[in-house]
This record gives sequence, structure tokens and C-alpha cells, in this order.
Amino acid sequence: YVPQRLEIAPNSPISVSDLIVGCLTRWPVWLPPRERDRALVRRVLEKTDVSGLAARRICDLSGGELQRVMLALALSPLPDILLLDEPVSGVDRKGLTGFYQLVSDLRKQHDLTILLVSHDLDIVARHADRVVLIDGTITAEGSPADVFGMPVFIETFGSIAACSIAADRNSAGSNSAE
Repeated sequence: YVPQRLEIAPNSPISVSDLIVGCLTRWPVWLPPRERDRALVRRVLEKTDVSGLAARRICDLSGGELQRVMLALALSPLPDILLLDEPVSGVDRKGLTGFYQLVSDLRKQHDLTILLVSHDLDIVARHADRVVLIDGTITAEGSPADVFGMPVFIETFGSIAACSIAADRNSAGSNSAE
């Protein structure tokens, strides 16, 4: 599970390494880390390409860096289902695109089932296999192209949004084929 955000006290002394060791081992974080714990931290952070963050304090990380650390933790050990609750709220557009690409790549590499709650419809259209539109209850489900063309979607988000997302998806598909 990767939450929408993690509440961190300003000036918290906890490092990324401390967080991982505290979550995945029984070793007290106030004691010097063992070599096997340092190796564990490297392996965990390599999953999301953020090995260089181990010594940084979690309160000093950008939103995108923190989400990649949280994703790395959620993948340790590798789950059957990964649940992401709006994992990029507060992340800039470049970080947002990179995060979704990373999640998409992990899904393909590990054959993971990923349940993602998101309002970033253009990016969902590019990366999702299936979409469920929820408005108090399930109102539509299917492929992104099917759902984004349904009247209930157009009523909720507008025809301009549906056309824009379809155009983005088509151009992304044609770019990847070149």
C-alpha cells in the first residue's frame, strides 16, 4: 500500500535508511546499522531507482522522492496486489509522469496486479489496462478507451476531456510504435 501522503514532522531526524530498517527489520534504528541492514536498504531502494537517497532525512525529500521510497517499501517483499491511493498528489508534472512510468514498468516486470486510485485521467489512459469509474458506486468499467467514451464518463468529465484523453492516448500509442 502506498498512501496519498505521509505526514512527516519538519526537521525529523529519521533518514530513509532508518525508515526502511525500522519497517523491515527488528533492529533498533538508534543503534548503528549492521552490514546486512545496509545491504537491505540498497536492495529495497534499487527497486525504484533511488539508492542515492538512503542517507537523506525523509523530511528533506521532495514529494516524488518520498513516493518512490514509499513504493520501494511497498514492494518489499513483492506483493500479489499493490494498492496506490493517489500516490502522486503534490508531485510536479515531471515527477508524476516518471512515477506512473515506473509503476507501469514494475507491473510488466513482475506481473503485478495494481489497484490505483487517481484523477490523472490522461496518464491513466496511457498506462492502465482497465479502468473503473466510481461515483458512489461503480458506474463504468472496461478498457480506458471504452470507459472514456461512455456517456457517464462524458457527463462527469465533459466531452473535451474525453476527446483530449483519447487524442493523448492515440499519440502516445503512435509514438511508441515508431
